[in-house]
Order: sequence, then C-alpha cells, then structure tokens
Amino acid sequence: MPIIRRKSGAEKYFAGKLVKRLNEKQNRLDKQPGILGNGQGQVTVAGLPNFVYVSIGDKSLPVFNNRVVPQSGVKVWVGYSDEEPTLYQVLSTRSDAPSQANDGGFTGYAPAKRYEWLATNGGQDPLHVHNRAISFLKLGVSAQGGMYVNVFRGFVWTGATFLHFPSTDTDLTSYIPATSGKAAFVLVTIDTAGALVFTDGADVDIDLLDADTDIPTPPAGTVFVCGAVRVYNGQTEVREARTNSDIVDLRFTLYNNAANLGLDSIYLRLDTSNDPLTGALTISPTTTDPILTTSGSTSNQFGLDLSPVLNNTTTTYGSRYYLQHRPTAAIGGAHGFLAINELQSSSFAVTNFRGFWIGNRTAASYTGTLATSAHLYVEPYAASFWLGSRPTTNYGLFVGNQAAGTTTNYAIFTGTGLVNFGDQVKIDGSANRIQEIVQGHSTQTANLVEWQNSSAAVLGYVSGTGTVKTSGRRQAVATKTANYTLTANDEVVVFTGTTNGTFTLPAATGTGQTYRLCNETVTAGVSLTIDGNASETIKGSLTQTLYAGEDLILTDYASGKWA
Repeated sequence: MPIIRRKSGAEKYFAGKLVKRLNEKQNRLDKQPGILGNGQGQVTVAGLPNFVYVSIGDKSLPVFNNRVVPQSGVKVWVGYSDEEPTLYQVLSTRSDAPSQANDGGFTGYAPAKRYEWLATNGGQDPLHVHNRAISFLKLGVSAQGGMYVNVFRGFVWTGATFLHFPSTDTDLTSYIPATSGKAAFVLVTIDTAGALVFTDGADVDIDLLDADTDIPTPPAGTVFVCGAVRVYNGQTEVREARTNSDIVDLRFTLYNNAANLGLDSIYLRLDTSNDPLTGALTISPTTTDPILTTSGSTSNQFGLDLSPVLNNTTTTYGSRYYLQHRPTAAIGGAHGFLAINELQSSSFAVTNFRGFWIGNRTAASYTGTLATSAHLYVEPYAASFWLGSRPTTNYGLFVGNQAAGTTTNYAIFTGTGLVNFGDQVKIDGSANRIQEIVQGHSTQTANLVEWQNSSAAVLGYVSGTGTVKTSGRRQAVATKTANYTLTANDEVVVFTGTTNGTFTLPAATGTGQTYRLCNETVTAGVSLTIDGNASETIKGSLTQTLYAGEDLILTDYASGKWA
C-alpha cells in the first residue's frame, strides 16, 4: 500500500502563486510595419503633440511617437510595447533584410571609411542624399497644417555679416488667387536684414502653371532664395509629395551677387603667364594687376570676351547693364559706364586707338528681312523713362572739347554716307574762325550745297563752281513811304511816299553789295533823292534823283564809291 505524503503549508502557498501567475500570462504582442507620413507630405498631426501619421497598407492613421525622428517616408514598426501595453505607438525604425535572391549573395555592409572621400580607398561607395533631406533654410510644410509653410533655421551671409535665421512659420492664405481656375507661384526669399520676403507671381491658368517660366524674379536686396510655393484658387492646405508637390526647392540654384561674395568691387584679371592668348580670366576683390599683362606680338587680344548665343523669340540683349545710384549726399557725377583706354609700356606704333568700337553684322546663313540697323542707338529705354525729376539740359550725344591732336582735332568725324539731322542745327562759335566749311571733291561737278523744301524740290543752290541761284527772290521787296537809310540786309527797296523822300546809302567799302532802288509814287511831281554816305560818290556825283517810274541799280565796288 503506497504511502501518501501531505504537502506542507509552504509548498501549498508556492503552488498557489505559481498557478496564479500562469493564469495571468499573455502572449508577446505583435508589431506591424508602417511608413511615416500620410502620403501627401504631412507627418505630424496638427493639434496632437507627439502624434504622427503612419501609413499601413493603403490607410494612414495617427500614432503616438516619441522614439523616431518624424520624417516622411521613414520605415517603422508600430504596435504595443511591454512597458505601455495599452498605447499604440511607433516602436522603432525598420530596414529591409538584404535578399540573396537578387544580389548574388550578401557579404555584409561596406566599411564606413569607404564613404569618406579622403580616406584610404575612400570614395568608392558614395552616399547619395536628396536635396530635400538637407534641412538648412528648407522651405516645407508647417506642422500647423493648412496654408502654413515653414522655413527651417540656418545662417545667411548678408554681405556684411553672418546672420542666424530662426525657424519661421507663415500663413500663405492671402496669396491664394481669387479667380477660379487660376494658380501662381509665391517666391520665398531672405533679404539683407534677415527677413522673409514673399513675392507673388502672376496668376495663370492652373493647367499652364510652369516652374520654368512663372516663378517671379528675386527682388532687390535678396541674399538667399529658399524656394517657391504653388497656390491656387480653392486651395486649403500646402502639400509636399514625391510628385505634383506644391513646394519647389530653389536653395541650390546658386543665386548670388557681389555683396554676398564679400566684394565691394570686382576686378577682372587675365593671367597670361603661360599663354598670352588663352590666359585664365579671374575675379578678384583686390586691384593687384587687374589688367591684361603679356609680352610678345599677338594678332588679337581680349581682356573680356563675351560670345552669348540667344535663341529667344522676343527682344534680345547681348549684354544688359542696369546700375542704380543711391547717394546719401550731393555727388559730382553719376556715370553708368566708364571706359578708360590707356597705352603703357615702351614706345611702339599704334595705327588706330579707339575707346569704344561697335558694329553690327549678319552671318552668311541669315536670309531674313532686316528693317533697320543702327550701330549706335541713343534713346531713352522707355517712353516714360524719366519718372522723377527731369534734367535742366539733356544731351542725346555730348562731345567735349577736342584739343589733344597735334595737327587736327575733330569733335565728330564721319566717313561716306548721308548725315541726316532730324531738327535744328546750331553752330555756336567759340573763337574767331570759319564756322562752317563745305569742301567739294577734286572732281566736283554736282551742286556743292542745295536747299530743298519738304518735297525735295530745290529752292536754291551753290554750284560746284560757286554760282548761287534761287528759284525765287533772293530777298523780299521792302516798301518805304518816307526817308530811309539802307542796311546790308536790304536788296530791293521801293519808295511810294506822297512827298519828296531821301534814301541814304551805307558806307561803301568795296563789299560788292548791290541795291535796286525804285520810285513808284503815284503823286505827281514827287521825287526820291539817293544820297551817298557823307562825301561818297554815286556814279561820280554826291546824289542821284529818281522821279516817278524810275529805278536805279547801285553796287558798292570800291571804298567810298557806288556805281
């Protein structure tokens, strides 16, 4: 008969505790794979701190997260933790296990030094990073949601100092186009004061909006371009996605200016130490040799050679220079362009020394219609060019005194071709000398000078041999009714007085001045006396008398004598 041993009190207590624990045992909770974000660029959940969107399959839901950096597209595990079995949350990141089926056998990860460009055997396995993964001054969707955008913190160079820009949220609701079917780009930039500047582009049809043509130009004072945001009528939130995103990242377009480069002045220096024709053109903030330095003889040299090829279908400009003067006190001058052409070094002959040389031409391949060509065109840029104060005196072309020539000085010199002045021509003499010279050719037979009306009909001319002819009177007839002293401007003078009168001649000096004097009185017995100046003679007499219907032609042929 077996002997039955009874359990002690301690054994019964231990067995009871063990059964209780086993009854409370639960299986390890499962975890699920997911991806951070809702698939539309939104990661954080507005109004719920520490909650993020996680996409599981084709659904997205808010999940608690305090373990993983919230970044769209990160692969994670979600589920319940042992410590917090009632809180559904992001547990950790996850990675895809390497597959031997498609890579021929996984042999382990590359050593870290292979990513380092300067390490021994480095640079063999470069790590490609998308520009959106670089966070400095990044324009993106704000955690506030809706039409808010965020520019992440970073440093900018203002041209004078480094400035820290704090992370900033901005609501773009006011930039949404008011017209149905319209869209636009809002350019986001940082100015020299470190402030965000929003430049609204033109509204276009939403299906025609193009980042290549519709993003507005950075405004004056821009030191950094963050990006552009697409806004459209009816929009309620800004979205960032892999495709059809509202955000255009422009941080890496290398927008810059001289102030950002730290250059108060820019000097061009052509280093020709190795090859006098193909030296390297450099930009320098110093004045050290900012010139072309070379030796020997070469056919052509260019300090700066620009050869742009332009294919646009509207107006083209090979080089456009827009200078703004902003003085804070009175200045002696404001010059848009200054070119100094200086000869240096030893004695050598120069055939042509030109400060400015321009010329148009067409290639052999051009067969189009060319209406006009102007090698130098001087005209205001626009009809309303003078928006502020106007100048007291304005010159289309001003040529100062020319006196450097040892033999001849020309203010303006032209070759062959018609010189056409659109309006008045004035010669303002600066010394006692001939003010106008018309010099004929050695074989001159055509008229030397012609005066024409608006229909090109000849009114008068000076022939190649010096003959002066007119199509009408050389001078208008002057009518007098009383005594009169003739002047050099008179030619035909008619007396019509009713009582006797006297015409007094000017002093005779042998100038060849000729007068025709007529007595056309209708009063019987009235005579006209022609009197010489002082004791000068008229055809040998001191006076001549003309009666009604008589005339007299007199010429100043010698000093004190009229004939």
